[in-house]
Amino acid sequence: MREGILDRILALMGLDVGLDPEEKMVERDVKATETIRAEFGDKVVSLRSSRNTRLMIVEPKGFSEVRRICDHLRRRRPVIVNVSGCDSVTSRRILDFVMGATYAMSGHMQKITDGVFLFTSDNFDIVEEKAADKE
Repeated sequence: MREGILDRILALMGLDVGLDPEEKMVERDVKATETIRAEFGDKVVSLRSSRNTRLMIVEPKGFSEVRRICDHLRRRRPVIVNVSGCDSVTSRRILDFVMGATYAMSGHMQKITDGVFLFTSDNFDIVEEKAADKE
């Protein structure tokens, strides 16, 4: 668990974000994997699968909803953001902020159509498959 001095100070100030149960589980799995790797070296291959991965679809009505979008990305969930219902200034602000957060997390962004974008964390790759030319 996170019990550092900085974490305690942030908790006292009410700024502690904390870890949700999924993040605690991932943190525990990473520590277990590191222990096994230390013992057996590079002979260990991770077979971890993500059974309960959710794709989040968000249609923000204003900039105030951008934090919720970034929280999904922090939890390593892919997010489809539909800003077609917002005015152009608000949609630009939302997309700029979410793209900055995605970049900071080494994530990816793909435009799906006008006003609809896919944002993913670094554990997802966006692969665009081109239709094969018919001969």
